Amino acid sequence: MEESSTNLRIIAATSMLLTAIIGLLLNFTIAISLFARFKLNSGFLVVCMVKSMANNIICMGFIAWPVPVTYLNFYFLPSFYNVLAGQIIGWFAWTYSPTTQILLAGNRLMAVYFPKAYHAKYSCSPNRVILTGIFVLSIFISIPGFMDGCSFIFELTVISWVPEQTPCSGRLSAFFTYFAFSMSFISNTFNIIVFFKLVADAKTAKISSMTHITRQRRNRKMLFQSVCQDLIIAIDTFNSTYSWNFHSAIWYQFLVCGYSRILARTLEGLVMVLINEAIREAIRLKVFGKKTLVNNSDTPAVPTTLATHSKNIVTTNRLFSVRVNG
Repeated sequence: MEESSTNLRIIAATSMLLTAIIGLLLNFTIAISLFARFKLNSGFLVVCMVKSMANNIICMGFIAWPVPVTYLNFYFLPSFYNVLAGQIIGWFAWTYSPTTQILLAGNRLMAVYFPKAYHAKYSCSPNRVILTGIFVLSIFISIPGFMDGCSFIFELTVISWVPEQTPCSGRLSAFFTYFAFSMSFISNTFNIIVFFKLVADAKTAKISSMTHITRQRRNRKMLFQSVCQDLIIAIDTFNSTYSWNFHSAIWYQFLVCGYSRILARTLEGLVMVLINEAIREAIRLKVFGKKTLVNNSDTPAVPTTLATHSKNIVTTNRLFSVRVNG
């Protein structure tokens, strides 16, 4: 396979750097905004916060390793640091991202099918316990990658993240691929179940309260967010494991095996900001210092305009009553 040219390396390094910076800004803003309101956050938002923190680690990993290595054209990489970066950006990310997606989809499933259990107060939050378990599991599964001949590394000649050309790395790569697609299948199954429930509720609902309508609208948006993030992770996994076979050009290898991984983290942050109203409100409040009129808890309040309208009606009725009695 041909080696990368100087111009291609500069373009690749610059695109990775800019995308990583944008991803870091998006995910860091989400993380600090939600962390500042940690006790008030719903289970869904807690998962979003933790995902954004994991995305930050991957973005910083790109800035710290493949970007300078590509700029400097440094072929003789220190093996340990290359392996360490590969475990964080490769095996760890392949485990953590799709597994937390199951938790996102599971939160919507619980909220729609078992609202009482979902809104119940627990002395120890199930979401935080599960997230801790996922984090430990991701680290534990990544450990074999530190063994000789079992690593996922950055290969400068093709500007890509690739498993080593050994039987051990091949087996690990296959395992993580099947693992990621299995997690994606489970989370999308949850999403489909939630979708049918929301459709059924919309058809059978008669005169609904404003709180119920608001909750239905929020559930639809969160379902859409979960589906978008699932799709991003699935495409990134497919790129790293199958798409690279479609074309041997270096620029194509870089796009599917190098750039795709950082682009996915950035797109996840963008999706969370654009779709999730609660995240946008947290950013307005904690980053820009603007007051919010939206209640971001799991049980949203009645909109301000509706409440004001109701007060006006009550006031008018009282005035009318006074005039009649007078």
